[in-house]
This record gives sequence, structure tokens and C-alpha cells, in this order.
Amino acid sequence: SGGTPASAATIAVFVSSSAKGRVFRSAKLVAPAVVRAERSCHTFRARIPAQPKRCVSPNPTIAVDASTGPRSGRVYVVWGSTSLNQSQDVYVAAFDPDLRPVLGVGHLKQVNPAEGFPGPDQFLPTAALDQRTGDLWACYYQTVGSPRRRSRFTCTTSEDGGKSWLAPLAATTVLSDETHRPANVANGYGDYEGLAAADGRALMTWTDGRRLKRLGEEIYAARLGIRRG
Repeated sequence: SGGTPASAATIAVFVSSSAKGRVFRSAKLVAPAVVRAERSCHTFRARIPAQPKRCVSPNPTIAVDASTGPRSGRVYVVWGSTSLNQSQDVYVAAFDPDLRPVLGVGHLKQVNPAEGFPGPDQFLPTAALDQRTGDLWACYYQTVGSPRRRSRFTCTTSEDGGKSWLAPLAATTVLSDETHRPANVANGYGDYEGLAAADGRALMTWTDGRRLKRLGEEIYAARLGIRRG
């Protein structure tokens, strides 16, 4: 749901749960996902230089802690929204098993580091929970350089339930540009990134256009791990 003020469109992200998948509880507000009016695209999407046609949605992802650790049962929601610096950033909220906010409305955490104005765009996030360690992983595309058309898939990890995040680590050093042919310009990167985490490591997959002339768009994968002191 959402309104359309003169300055921005606010599309709210909600979360709900069901014990057996038949009857769901009343939805709980996670947070508004703000799209500035001058960058609005299909109302709930934000137009960014790296994906100007399809634009980018909040792309909310849920991860649940099913481990036996201290945060067992916690529900995490990771999504993208326009920040005060007018770039796209990634945020996380957390709820207990009864969907009471732990990092909820008014206590949201930004996943990617704080940036100046205007910062790079972080968009189309995905998340996964390492059930052995309880670590929460989040990956997203991040634009590099000006005019923010090229990006690379980047990941980070939280070891304390989303309160703080390690310095982001690029899954690839090669930049991708989906804004020109022979890329599928109408769809850009799409909304289908993948992430799985286990035993202190994560495997991620993403759309990549590094060799458009030769191969067109391809799916790439990488594996990253946490180096613990």
C-alpha cells in the first residue's frame, strides 16, 4: 500500500507468518520503501542510471534463523529504498518469532556503509541465514564510478543479528553494464539473484553482462567466506 505525496511515493513493506501455510497472521509493517517522485517508475520502483527502463523495486527478502543459537526464531527482512542522499541503499529489520520488532520501525539498520551525496546505488538485495553460525548474509548490486551505470555484485555479513555489518566484499572485480545492447535493456539485471549460506561461507549467483558482445547476459557465481580472528 502507499500514498503519493508531491515529493515521493511511499510503498510500505509488510511481513506476515503462518504456522502451517494456510492461515496467515495480520501483516506487520516493516518500513516504508521510499521512491522519490522525480525518479518514480511504475509508482513503486525507482529509476536509477544502472537500470533506467525496468527500474528497481524494494525486492524484499526474508531470512529466518532456524538455528539453536541465541537468536533462534528471529525473522529478518532485507530490502532496498531511497535514502536521504538520494541513492538506493539496503536496509534490514528483524522480528521475534511472534513478529514483534527487534530492529523494526524506527530502529532500522542500513546494511551498506553510510555514503556522501549522492552516493552509489545499492539495489536488488537478497539475503540468507547461515543456520550453523547464525550469521546473516546480504548481497546486492553496487554501482561503481560515475555516471553510476556500471555495477558489481557485492556481499556483506552481520554476526550480531543485523545490528552491524562487516565491510562489503565484492563478489567480482569485473564491472557489468546492462544499459546498452546487446543486453536486455528493458529488464536490466532482473530480480532473480540467488544466495545460500552454510558453515561460515556463502554461495551467490547474479546476472552479469561483462561479455555482452560475445556471450550476451550470463549467470555467474562466487563463493565467499568469513575470516574470523
